[in-house]
Formats: sequence, C-alpha cells, structure tokens
Amino acid sequence: MQGSVFQSPPSSRAFHRRSFTPTHKEKMANEQHSLSPRPWLLDAVPFMVVLLIAAHVLALVYWIYRLATEKQPQRRKAH
Repeated sequence: MQGSVFQSPPSSRAFHRRSFTPTHKEKMANEQHSLSPRPWLLDAVPFMVVLLIAAHVLALVYWIYRLATEKQPQRRKAH
C-alpha cells in the first residue's frame, strides 16, 4: 500500500534517527566536562548560604522571644 497515511515521510525518519546520536560539539562538550569536574566546594556554596540565612532567622526569632519574655523590674512610685 503505497502512500499510506500511517507511514512517516522519509525526511522525518532520518531526523529522528540523527537526533539520538550526539554531534561533534556535544561530544567535545561532554569530554571537556568530564576532564574538569566542578569542585565540591562550589556545589556546597548554595547550601551553605541557605544554612546561614536559616541560622540568622532562628537567632533573630530567639532574640525577640527573649526580649518579649524578659521580666521587667518593678518600679516604685516615689512621691
């Protein structure tokens, strides 16, 4: 059955076949990435920043709590 509606045109089949194979630039990028891995310290920086922010927020909340629950000294009225 020639010209069937269910068959893909040859150009689209060739495109799909080629899309799964990496290009020369992609191969070079993968090789370069594998040769120079990112230092673990750079990967940990965002986590450390979030951790520092959270610690400061907790310290601020604790400081406000301590100020709010602090007992005020009793003042005497002097006439």
